[in-house]
Amino acid sequence: MEGTARYVEFSLCNHFTQRKPDESLLKSNSSFKSFAKFKNYNLQKNQWLYLSNKTTYFYGTGFNMARLLDKLGIDYKSRLFKDGKITLEDILQEKQ
Repeated sequence: MEGTARYVEFSLCNHFTQRKPDESLLKSNSSFKSFAKFKNYNLQKNQWLYLSNKTTYFYGTGFNMARLLDKLGIDYKSRLFKDGKITLEDILQEKQ
């Protein structure tokens, strides 16, 4: 599950680069300025997130599996978070 959490964070970085801040957020949170810091996010600079041999951080496996499923156009999100018994590996194996 940590791998998919990392993938959600990664996806939000990409999504935020295309958003304009909500006016109510700007008014209610004086610390928030913009989404600009997400524009220069580069996954290659954080190889520990996806290259397991670069670290002892192994959540990269789940992160990469989620990226692969998205790239292949396989709908996994609707099932993965509803069915506590299914894994990313199960979904990948179904598609072989």
